[in-house]
Parts: sequence; C-alpha cells; structure tokens
Amino acid sequence: MIRLFSVLVVICLMINVDVLQAADEAPQKKPNLVRNGGFEEGDKYWGFAQWKGLALPGRFETFNAPEGKQYFVLTEPGTTERRFIRTNPFPVDSKHDYVFTVTLATENVRKGTINVRALQYGQKDGKKSPVLGWVAPNRPGVHDLIPSLAGTTDWTVYTFKIPGKSLNPKTTSLGIYFNHEQPSLGELKIDAVHASAE
Repeated sequence: MIRLFSVLVVICLMINVDVLQAADEAPQKKPNLVRNGGFEEGDKYWGFAQWKGLALPGRFETFNAPEGKQYFVLTEPGTTERRFIRTNPFPVDSKHDYVFTVTLATENVRKGTINVRALQYGQKDGKKSPVLGWVAPNRPGVHDLIPSLAGTTDWTVYTFKIPGKSLNPKTTSLGIYFNHEQPSLGELKIDAVHASAE
C-alpha cells in the first residue's frame, strides 16, 4: 500500500513538472502598441474626425464579444459619405517589422466599401507629425491590409505583417484606419486590435 502511494506521488509530481514546463514554453504575447485596442474604454484613444465636430460613426455592442466586454460597430444609417475610425498613432521604427492582428465580422456589407489601411506619420520639413502616406506592405500601390470584406461573416481573426522596409524612413508612427465608404450600407464589427514589433 505504501509502495502504491509512493508511485502515485511520483506520477503527480511528474505531471506537475510537465505542466510547469509547458507554461514556461508557451509564447508570451507581446505588449500591444495600440491603446484600448479592445474598446473596453469606449472610444478613448480612437480618432473618427471628432475634431471636425463629427459624431462617433457607430455604436458599441456587448453581445457575443470575441474579447473583453464590448466591441465597436462601424455604421451610420443615412450617411453616404466615407466615415472611419482609427487607432491613435503608435510609435514605429522602419528598422523593425510589425505584426498586426484584428478580429472582424461583417453584416450586409457591399463589396469594395470596407478597407483597412495603415497611415504613416513622421518628420518632414520641420512640420510636426505630417502625413507621409498609406503603407503598401505587400507590393507598391496596394494599400489594403486585409482582402476585400463583403456580405455577412462571423468573427474572424486577421493577421498580417508590416515590414519595416515598406515604411517611409521618416515614419515615426502609424495609425490603423478602418474605413467605410458607404456607412449606411452594412456594418463592420471591430475588436481585439493588436500591434507589436517582431
């Protein structure tokens, strides 16, 4: 009986060691460069042309949130002009590559009306944070970071890389834009926006 008990103790210890090793080997998620990427603080640290007096182009919802308590729905009934919501510009260096992930879902979206892009800001001619243009991470002239979104889709995690070599050498920060060309037609649901340096 004592021998059986000793064997059980040894097995339990071995299992515990394996669990601890697995925990140590699990990849640690890098710090998020995007502040409030999950909208847990509402629209704090997000831009949507509020400096022009425009209202938030959408709403927050909690049902079936893929991460945290809520997410943002980009839509504006009755509006035919482009609206967007973007992250606060976060610091980058063209010597490094960056990985970006976001969880998106769509509802009744027309093809070609939604795009996700990264806008560069930096130093130029002594001006503070001038716009240096959209990033084209895959090939020149192609600025969309995510393939065309259309129709109604479930929550999907999208991951893409922004190579440092695709950035303007003068770029010091990036803002990720979620654009809706026809905000009265269809909804883009956004959550878990994350960016980190490799």
